[in-house]
Amino acid sequence: MAIYHLTVKTGSRKNGQSAKAKSDYIQRENKYSRDKDEVVYTQSGNMPEWVEKPSEFWDASDLYERSNATLFREVEFALPTELTVEQQKKLAGSFADHLTGKLNLTYTLAIHAGNGDNPHCHLMISERINDGISRTPDKWFKRYNSKEPEKGGAKKADIASRRKDWLNDTRSSWEKHANKALALAGSDARIDHRTLEEQGINRVPQIHIGAKVIEMENRGIKTDRAEIALNVDAANQEIKQLETEIRVLNYEHNIETKKRTERGGIGNGDRAIGDSPSGIIRPSGTVDNSPRGSEQKASGRVDELPKEISRPMDGSSERNEQSRQRGLEHDRQGEGDNRGAGSSDLVVGSNGFTNTYSSAADRIANLIQSKPDGTRRDQLSDNSVGLVNDKTYLAVRRQITAMKCTDFEVGIRDKNGQMMSRKWTDKELLNSVPWLKRENAKGADIYIRPSGDKNHGIILVDDVNQGQIAQMKAKGLEPATVIETSPKNYQAWIRVSEKPLDPAIATHISKSIASHFGADANSADWRHYGRLAGFTNKKPEHTNEMGHNPWVLSHESSGKSATNGTALVDATTKDVQNQQAVTERKTRLESALNGRTSDFPSKAIREYQNQLKTLTERYGESMDISKADYMICTSMAKKGYDPSSIVEALEQASPELPTRKAGHELDYCQRTVKAVFAQPEVIQAVTQDQTNSRGFGR
Repeated sequence: MAIYHLTVKTGSRKNGQSAKAKSDYIQRENKYSRDKDEVVYTQSGNMPEWVEKPSEFWDASDLYERSNATLFREVEFALPTELTVEQQKKLAGSFADHLTGKLNLTYTLAIHAGNGDNPHCHLMISERINDGISRTPDKWFKRYNSKEPEKGGAKKADIASRRKDWLNDTRSSWEKHANKALALAGSDARIDHRTLEEQGINRVPQIHIGAKVIEMENRGIKTDRAEIALNVDAANQEIKQLETEIRVLNYEHNIETKKRTERGGIGNGDRAIGDSPSGIIRPSGTVDNSPRGSEQKASGRVDELPKEISRPMDGSSERNEQSRQRGLEHDRQGEGDNRGAGSSDLVVGSNGFTNTYSSAADRIANLIQSKPDGTRRDQLSDNSVGLVNDKTYLAVRRQITAMKCTDFEVGIRDKNGQMMSRKWTDKELLNSVPWLKRENAKGADIYIRPSGDKNHGIILVDDVNQGQIAQMKAKGLEPATVIETSPKNYQAWIRVSEKPLDPAIATHISKSIASHFGADANSADWRHYGRLAGFTNKKPEHTNEMGHNPWVLSHESSGKSATNGTALVDATTKDVQNQQAVTERKTRLESALNGRTSDFPSKAIREYQNQLKTLTERYGESMDISKADYMICTSMAKKGYDPSSIVEALEQASPELPTRKAGHELDYCQRTVKAVFAQPEVIQAVTQDQTNSRGFGR
């Protein structure tokens, strides 16, 4: 059966990927050559003139492409089993030419056998356009020169800025190419790139298993992915059976209705299926008139999954039942370790599906669950009571417990980009979970950060992958909590201090960590917002084919301080203080040279600055400031300035003072002035001045 499967992945150095490694993998070369038999066919096109074999191009991409650049785009698609190998080759080549030919983009494709029943193609595409200009490998990947193209690198195609449109075009194009090939081969099979919902098909989407999973299953190794695929098949069979039963019931109901009409009327028990005002329709077509059924119908609550989803599926295998038991075990353990919606271990119902993306039912449940003021409809007296089994509540509690703060600022950004904030204690935040769920269901993104004028000793590291997190741990910067903001994209909160940090120190640490581990530099400051677990990420680029948004998941939440956090804070504090001292020294010197003084400078400060300017013009800015201080103080003493005035001038205007050891600034000033007034020439000048003053007074 022909199935639609197409995914697009992006490889970049920022995420620790390698174009050469990917090329070796899809072509089964070098360390992957042991599986060479898996490769049915390879093809490359639009290569520069300096390339002798495709791997050379991808190797050069790793070496010369910019650090933040995209190395390649990989399009992986399933090939119809209705086609012969030669027809599959022709189809893959035709599709590759469609995606790359117009702009002459360099590409490499490889068709994998997939054990014969899962043939698929990996297509690597470079964004660099081959314009026919001769360039060396290093020059090929340089920045494009629009005025003189031959002096710059190859131009990049405009894919990144319109990636969503490009993806949609790619998916639609693959449908057309594959269906045309199927038609030419005389096959009636067709594929459709639209979602099942858009096609009006009542079926659970199938998943692509992959050759590796098939191989493991053949060796007797059970995998979650194969188990999910079996559950999908079982679910679709049950849906099909239910639809058949409903059609039969409708037919029988119509006949019975007709008979009753002929006999003189219709009783209340003969209404159409689904029209019963007091009952819930069961899969068998019967009506549940129990009190519980009536309550659900009246209240409209959707707190529980329908039985036809949550119960074991009829006809499922023993492995499905095992999966159900594991799911129930997860549910029983959920409260123990605070896992739930927003937890990486979340299990929905009993079929083993992990809840990575939210569904329409989730959104409706969140809207129904709480009133506009944030209180639950079924628990108005105390919001936290009744929420202890709420999965979002557990995820929020897990994250804020690990962050070890008592006061938070929560940001709610609506779908129009407007941000409103709420300052809450940890308890107030937990009580507000129902209201936040409602706002999230209406399209708002939910963010969090510690509240206050100082950093709470915890640093946010944004936009990292699992490899980068592993590197942090290896360097003794273990995260207190890790949040998956979208599939395979993470934020890490690292506690580096148990005490509050000065904003300048915290920002310096944040920027240092981001730079060292390749995280997002734009989010590196002392109080940046991070995502709050348990809610969905509403960014359009993360919306999947079914229109669902990914949950923000809470992973590791130890709450522990980083092993090397204290050492990092101490080293950073010294660096920041040194930088501030250098800046202050420069400012004081510039003030003297430019004649800038404070609003109400004393006469002594103006005298000091004037003399400093004279000495700087004579000896240059590299002169020894401490010697200059001594000379200026000596001159001021001879002119009759008293010791306290000279000490004040040094404290307020000396460029030497900021670079002194903290806490010893006044000691430096007093020692300098004391030494000055101990000089014989100064003593004589002071004595003479005092004598003159007495004589003038007589």
